[in-house]
Amino acid sequence: MLSSDDVDFSNVTDASNFLGDLLDDTDYQVDGNARARYFWYGIAALIAVTAIGNLAWRLDLRSRKYRSPCSDGTSPGIFDRATAAAMRLLRRATYLQITPTRNAFWLKIPPLGIVYLILAYILFILLLEFVDDLGVTDPTWWTLVGVRAAWLAMAQLPLIVLLVGKHSLISLLTGVSYERLNVFHRWVARGMFLLLTLHAGFLGTAWNRYPGLQSLEWETDEAFRTGVAAYAIVFWMIISALAPLRHLSWEFFVVQHIITFLGLIIAIGMHIPGSAKYARVWIYVAVALYLVERLVYFVRLTFTNSGRSRVALEPLEGDVTKMRVTNPRIRSWAPGSHVMVGIPRFGFIQSHPATIMSIPSSHNGEMVLLLRAYKGFTKRIYENEHGKLKESGDGSSQERQPRSDMKQYAAVINGPYGASHAEFVSFENVILIAGATGVTFTLSILLDLAHRAALAAEKGDKPYPVRKLIFVWLIRKAVCVEWISEELRQAASDLEKAGISFELQVYVTRSDSEEATLSNSPALAPLDSTKEATEKHYVSNTYHSIPGLSLDSGRPTWKDLLHGVLSEAQGESGVGVCGPLSLSVEVRKEVVSLSADRARRIYMHVESFS
Repeated sequence: MLSSDDVDFSNVTDASNFLGDLLDDTDYQVDGNARARYFWYGIAALIAVTAIGNLAWRLDLRSRKYRSPCSDGTSPGIFDRATAAAMRLLRRATYLQITPTRNAFWLKIPPLGIVYLILAYILFILLLEFVDDLGVTDPTWWTLVGVRAAWLAMAQLPLIVLLVGKHSLISLLTGVSYERLNVFHRWVARGMFLLLTLHAGFLGTAWNRYPGLQSLEWETDEAFRTGVAAYAIVFWMIISALAPLRHLSWEFFVVQHIITFLGLIIAIGMHIPGSAKYARVWIYVAVALYLVERLVYFVRLTFTNSGRSRVALEPLEGDVTKMRVTNPRIRSWAPGSHVMVGIPRFGFIQSHPATIMSIPSSHNGEMVLLLRAYKGFTKRIYENEHGKLKESGDGSSQERQPRSDMKQYAAVINGPYGASHAEFVSFENVILIAGATGVTFTLSILLDLAHRAALAAEKGDKPYPVRKLIFVWLIRKAVCVEWISEELRQAASDLEKAGISFELQVYVTRSDSEEATLSNSPALAPLDSTKEATEKHYVSNTYHSIPGLSLDSGRPTWKDLLHGVLSEAQGESGVGVCGPLSLSVEVRKEVVSLSADRARRIYMHVESFS
């Protein structure tokens, strides 16, 4: 047992010998290596359970088309009832999101399901760090836990890389799309920072307890200085990744984040002492995973754009640009998928994510997108096209140009990605809720569901379980319905062929500063005479040409709307939401409340709004 009783710390030789004994971690390296492996055993088990559960759930959804509906009087078996009860409890515990909605730019708390996983992760690494001291006592106990923390921190590197790539192995196995894994990427990085803090803190405590020992360590051990450098890099990466900072300039954030990651790898490689060379394996694994993911990314990007990608732009009312993208390499995508679209004419290295609102069987195979003009890339696109429209003497963006007259630009397409939600054709009653341009997500699901149901009816196949579909859309101006009027008419026609009840509820949520009100009539209140007449004309035509459309002012009462639809279902219902955070938080709350009824099964998917 190491003791400082007979050590003269004013004597450099005695102090150096004591420091060497204090830092002797030969046995502790074995323990740290084992803890790092235990961490990955836990991660592998979680991924395996999630993958198996996801596969079983997907198979169950697909099998519903071939099973008799619950309304035929058949009672479900014990296993089905137990599974349904477990799913109901899991959803009630995980769907709710408690977060500020007014200051979401600064603070956004994820849904409870994600919060539980984050807390479990932190508890797991702390248990691995502190459980079982191996009988080691003071002063070398500080060295033991310090070395453990270092090994556990190294084990986080491969997981951090796996959670950030667009072609992640975790995403492939679990069915969770890459953008939904990103929150875990940030929290595992924070977990690594916590472990590095413990590593530095425990070893520093061991040195500071004895006079002059820390300064001696700084002067004689290169690992001290390289460790400070690595810690500073991780600290910067954590701070710069906070939402307010990374959103200031996304392109700059990505570039500097990659550069600092490479710097971190170099600093850690230099910091690892000769007694722990095996710890570098975690660096090699992380770098290999990163390079493989980047290789797959660039191969796919090159193949996708080896054909000629073109995009036609159309400015719409409400500072929105409609994009029609043609790419001969992209022939299929799942509803709700998104692409990264870049137009070199408006920004050589810039691209923007956008959900594909069309489906492969619609729009002649084009990918149709809606981009709200916010700033930078999206603003330049809208202002350019809107300016050309004004120069042409066209008084309203609602007077659509023929497709042949639209200028087309070269485009760079990356994707499609996403679409980790369930197949909504597997549910009995479906409610799709969107705010503003979030309609691109819900519309793609609507078009897919309507097309598949109509095709099954046309072929005489067994119908899908869907009996009723409610499409809810919150917009600031009634004229915005024109964005997707053609698509809504087509969906209504297909659903009618399939015998599915369809309601389209549009709510106009004007701000107080806008002098307009709506009654049950779709006509708008006075704006200016020319624009008023134009908007009235188009809204009136749209209102009467789309079956099932109701247009109201204000916002719906979610409790009444959801309860009225979901309480009718004998089987499972599905709710899809895409819109501002305040919208998804409100709907989550009501869905959780309605799920308290043991007879009610409700699946919910919320898509991030951008």
